[in-house]
Amino acid sequence: LKMQNLIKKTPVLILCGGKGSRLSEETLITPKPLIKIDKYPILIHIMKIYLKYGFKKFILLTGYKHKLIKDYFVRKFPKEIKEKPIILKNNKIYFKNLEVQILNTGLNTLTGARVLKSKKVIRNDKFFALTYGDGLANINLKKVFTNFYKKNFDGVMCATNPEEKFGNLKIKKNVVIDFKEKKKDPKKWINIGFFLFKNTFFKYLDNKTMLEDKPLKRITKRKKLMVYKHYGKYNCMDTIY
Repeated sequence: LKMQNLIKKTPVLILCGGKGSRLSEETLITPKPLIKIDKYPILIHIMKIYLKYGFKKFILLTGYKHKLIKDYFVRKFPKEIKEKPIILKNNKIYFKNLEVQILNTGLNTLTGARVLKSKKVIRNDKFFALTYGDGLANINLKKVFTNFYKKNFDGVMCATNPEEKFGNLKIKKNVVIDFKEKKKDPKKWINIGFFLFKNTFFKYLDNKTMLEDKPLKRITKRKKLMVYKHYGKYNCMDTIY
């Protein structure tokens, strides 16, 4: 019960401000988080992962086509779920089982700086979750939180052991002497973009950096970033394919 109450109060930041240039066939018109998979946009599928484990508060860090994302939650989403929202002046939108705040963090702002701009609205929260607006995983976020919240770390990064896209060749003097078809490397782990941080993470951020650059390098150097190994499914919508 204590964990469920903590999760319910913890805000989820979703990075929704990028231009999605690798998916430009779609993103010239539609911001990447609003591109539909079946009935709903990617963003709603991401939110459903968090809602499943009891998270209720979402803060969308927008930039590119900010107005379209805001319009979706003010006009389209209420019709889809057949519910009339309560809309406040500070871009907070309340529904029966969730709260959405849309924070315009600027058109060309780097991801680390976007997160830093959220400090003004979550400074009183002890923890916050963070993810990108284009990745899906069947990850048990309650388990991630339970493993992390009492430990002496500033954050936890979720990682997976990915499927290799290509086979490996061993070459000697222009001759292939060994070929191995696509096979997982048990030593290779990648960041899948699902994070939990304590409020102390803000000290690693600045206004001129990508999240993946200095902030994650700083927290890693101080040995304050733990990992949660995810063995289930993960997909990132990088390209139209």
